[in-house]
Amino acid sequence: MNPPERVSLQGGEAQVSAGLLADHDLHRFVIDIGGTEVRVIAILDSSDTVRVGLDACAICGHQGYYQDGKNVICRNCGAVIYIPTVGLAGGCNPIHIDYRVEGDSLRITAAALADAARYFH
Repeated sequence: MNPPERVSLQGGEAQVSAGLLADHDLHRFVIDIGGTEVRVIAILDSSDTVRVGLDACAICGHQGYYQDGKNVICRNCGAVIYIPTVGLAGGCNPIHIDYRVEGDSLRITAAALADAARYFH
């Protein structure tokens, strides 16, 4: 598993190229928010919809996820995550974080990341 790509805040947002997701592979990003490293995962599902969530879940904590073939797997309990549910509530799904896609840019506000920092302590 590759280390997460470090992303800096610019203009109050973390921004990454949505084009990076064209390979339909799981991508991991880390953003420093007040000394806490918040990890975010992003993947393009089979309908070419961007799916984003925290690299953490409400059940297993911040152990994170990895990709095995066409599946996203929880590193703690081994739960298989259905990619279109990444960022939706329930089970061992990655925790939701507000994001938007504008043009070729995936954007997450500093406020959303600051709220998410509580999951990575």
